[in-house]
Amino acid sequence: MNNEVMEKTMDFLMELRGGNIHRETLVHLDECKERKAELKSLEPAFQEAQSSCTKEQKAQIAEYLEMYELYNSAEQQEAYCQGMVDAVQILAGLHLLKGDAK
Repeated sequence: MNNEVMEKTMDFLMELRGGNIHRETLVHLDECKERKAELKSLEPAFQEAQSSCTKEQKAQIAEYLEMYELYNSAEQQEAYCQGMVDAVQILAGLHLLKGDAK
């Protein structure tokens, strides 16, 4: 997928995803809300455990968590873009999208 069309498509989809976060069709999964609540409930124990770490260990944990967050965000973006590409391909396969008449 290293062609110019796919690169432009991915740029467009990334812009679309980061756009209006207050739109009516925004998806919120119950599982995501549940995992967020579970994560929040684990935070006090994590903070307590981390407080007994050395500065070096805290730095390693912080670096790991930051990298994990970056990876997670990239993985979400990849899944979103793949879903959009799949949707477009399905619509094209059903002949519901029209191309330029040449």
